[in-house]
Amino acid sequence: MASRRTGGQGGQGTGDERRDRAHNTEVPGQEGESGERAAEHQLTYVIYRNGARMPVQAWAESATLAKSAVAYNAGTLNRCRELGVRFMEVFDGSGCGWTSHSDIDKANGTIRTVKEAAAWPISHPRCMRAFGPRPDLTSPA
Repeated sequence: MASRRTGGQGGQGTGDERRDRAHNTEVPGQEGESGERAAEHQLTYVIYRNGARMPVQAWAESATLAKSAVAYNAGTLNRCRELGVRFMEVFDGSGCGWTSHSDIDKANGTIRTVKEAAAWPISHPRCMRAFGPRPDLTSPA
């Protein structure tokens, strides 16, 4: 199967070219039957249990951002644990809850144990949560 290649100013291209890139059916490294099957069944939406449909590109971006935020926070928490830090200050959106965005237990500015922070490194996709070590604390405030 031939790949569709497009050009354009600054890598953006025209709307038609962007659409062609978004619907490119060639799957690198998937020659033969599996590559043909992937081309026949283009995945354009992820359908959630509740029936909501999300474009694959938006879903992939959201999933990638969530995984990188979890990894970043895990690295921070692991290093703090190694250094003997027991408490973390939470930096998050002002309306963001601890376990989900709508949780009434608001996260921003709170003090949590390293264990609690590790249990909830983010509360939702695209969460901006981060943690700051508080080595000065011996108990939660």
